[in-house]
Amino acid sequence: MKKKSFLSVLIILAMMISLIAPVMANENQVTDLSETEVEKRVEIKTEVIGIQKTSAYIGVYLKNSAGKRPEGARIYISTTPISENNPGECIENIYENISNLEPGTTYYVVGEAEIDGVICRSEEVTFTTLAENTELKVTIYPERVTENSIGIGMNVNLLGDSTYNKVFFSRDPITEANIGEEAKASKGDLDYIGGYTGFYTANLNLGTTYYFVGQTEKDGVIYRSEQISVTTLGEGENPVVVENIENRTVLDSERLNYLAQKNSDIILQGKNYQFKFEKGTLKEIAPDAEYDFGIVIGDSSYIPEADSLIKDNEKIASTIHFNHHGKLPAMAEITLNIGSDYAGKVVDYYRYNPETQEIELVTENLVVDELGNVIVKQDSCSDYIFTVENESKPDEEGGNTDNGGKDEEFNPPAPNDNHTSDTEKSNSIATENKNFNPNTGIEFIDNYFNVLIVTGVLLILFGTGILLKRKQH
Repeated sequence: MKKKSFLSVLIILAMMISLIAPVMANENQVTDLSETEVEKRVEIKTEVIGIQKTSAYIGVYLKNSAGKRPEGARIYISTTPISENNPGECIENIYENISNLEPGTTYYVVGEAEIDGVICRSEEVTFTTLAENTELKVTIYPERVTENSIGIGMNVNLLGDSTYNKVFFSRDPITEANIGEEAKASKGDLDYIGGYTGFYTANLNLGTTYYFVGQTEKDGVIYRSEQISVTTLGEGENPVVVENIENRTVLDSERLNYLAQKNSDIILQGKNYQFKFEKGTLKEIAPDAEYDFGIVIGDSSYIPEADSLIKDNEKIASTIHFNHHGKLPAMAEITLNIGSDYAGKVVDYYRYNPETQEIELVTENLVVDELGNVIVKQDSCSDYIFTVENESKPDEEGGNTDNGGKDEEFNPPAPNDNHTSDTEKSNSIATENKNFNPNTGIEFIDNYFNVLIVTGVLLILFGTGILLKRKQH
């Protein structure tokens, strides 16, 4: 009788373990930060800009929210990948230049913030500081061109005193014999890439070409830019304002409203792309609003299983990821460079719908120009795919000879370093440390609960077998 009572208790205990263990395992998954991987990647992102020899500007932002910053954000930084054994140095005050870095050194960064009571961490990003012997470079570009005036923007890749920045201009090419006139500085500012100054030349002739050279001085040495030529507009031509956003893609309401007041076409010039807002379409932006005009070209990791979404007779020419998701401040004409390999080809433009996980046709029969540029018009942003007709011949078994529709020879233009090549690295790191909670340093072992479940089931089967055997006797 005692044996039967003991056996009954054993069976009951086994059943309780079988019921409780999955709940405990589930609770463990909720409290384990790694199990919120999908949520956290939706919440925040880390960006690095203004990289210098010993400093960089690092920011943590809410994704899909026009560059808003979460409160109490911090970063973990290290010269080796962030992991369980190497959490990195925690820096709280991140919305200013991070200093005391080593020249020519690669750093790994992970952002962290608390969102709705959950500690969220961004994907890991990497950046490399400028080498000690990095040459100082001066670049200039036209900012605003009218019938009788030309604005010139100037950038210096190393931070320095903008007092020494100058621009010279002339109707004839600038040489040692013809240094030209000095343009007036229109404003002083500090761009994230380095010293920035704007210059203004007025009372110019209609439809006339002028030559410009930028100059700065550092440690007693004079550095000069490459010479550029700019032509004033002809009579009745529409003025154009060019904003160079290659190294600073986030524009706030103050900057956008400043551009809107110019009453001109507005061009935001990025790396391998540009936004163009026609004159009068850019209206006043609400205070504190920000838009991230960054674009990543050719990185398909932003669209899950992109190859499976397209038609059998097509292949992917390029993928387009806009940092900003949602409405733009106005309708924009966007020029995207998808690579000269597709020059002369006809492509179709699809939007990826993350809710249905399908693609939706936006525009078809777009022609790629000789430089690899495609022009699209849209007033909102998301993730997109350019497709091109698959010209490869089927193999004997009826499959495609182009390795699943992928163009192995196509090497799209390199996107911004802060938004590329880190995805695969961060994914591998997340996989290696999926049970690691950086807040506690505890490693959860889910296999323990699996063992409990299996043990409980075996005990139930064993006990049931003994009871049946006893009844037979």
